[in-house]
Amino acid sequence: MKTLKRALIVGGASDELNTNSILRQFVAEGMQTAFPEALIVECGPDRARDHVRNLLPELVLIFGSIMLDDVDHLPAVETARRAGGRIAFWLHDDPYEFDSAYRALPMADVIFTNEVACLDFYPASVPTHHLPLGASITRHFRPVGYRSGADLFFCGHMYPNRQDVLSGIESLSELDAMNIVFCGSSDSPIVSPHWTGLRLSNAALADFNNTSLSVLNVGRELDLANARFDVKPATPGPRTFEAAMSGATQIFFGPGHEIERYFEPGHECLRALSHEELVDHVARLKREPTTSIAIGSAAQARARRDHSYADRAKILVSHV
Repeated sequence: MKTLKRALIVGGASDELNTNSILRQFVAEGMQTAFPEALIVECGPDRARDHVRNLLPELVLIFGSIMLDDVDHLPAVETARRAGGRIAFWLHDDPYEFDSAYRALPMADVIFTNEVACLDFYPASVPTHHLPLGASITRHFRPVGYRSGADLFFCGHMYPNRQDVLSGIESLSELDAMNIVFCGSSDSPIVSPHWTGLRLSNAALADFNNTSLSVLNVGRELDLANARFDVKPATPGPRTFEAAMSGATQIFFGPGHEIERYFEPGHECLRALSHEELVDHVARLKREPTTSIAIGSAAQARARRDHSYADRAKILVSHV
């Protein structure tokens, strides 16, 4: 598809159960930026069929998780296809929900997966492409300036591997001179002076990322539906690109992420393979705060150039 006149972006799961529904707004905004003359509409799955009837979209993009049984996309898909529309799925919870991807196969003309490691496991019968998530310039961009926040900041759900990181750095004496803030949600009680159950809006998270001296980036290790092939994640998650757009200096913890494809370590981000190396990075940034500004500014420039949702939309439409 070389041009786009009408597109409908539909949530994969119902908005009542979808904690990432705001991402759909970012995708719609990016697609509108990429195709300014097109009519772009986004909605939850409960309104999809009505919008298809009224809009007659050339493209229906079903975006997000399709693991739950609460949504039947087939009526909207069949209505769109009868009107000549193309159906694409952009699944953003691979590999953690990969076993549920089969639901898209009978309906999709093309599939996009956020996880590069899953590509080899999709059947050849449906064209499948790797498309990581991104960031919104209008929602996530913040001017990079004085770092008045935490020395090391993390926000997210505290999966066990993330709790291990917090416990590991708390055992180091160097932490006594640092302002460390971990916040978000947890399925079990966390006893730590550095932890708070504060939940942040997406906009507030961008503010915290922007003002912190460094931002910890550590992926999750908890599968919901990934038993068949046990695919190991490689692609960084959406918060990576959002934090970069906010001007954050991110420290990627642990091996495995293909971060070099998106940001240059040492120039646009930092990497740490141990708790000691993580704390050493933070200590260096405290001694050299201008380094945090330089890395965050470089990461932001890269995100604006390569990782906005407008960039992702152009790639997506070119494959439909």
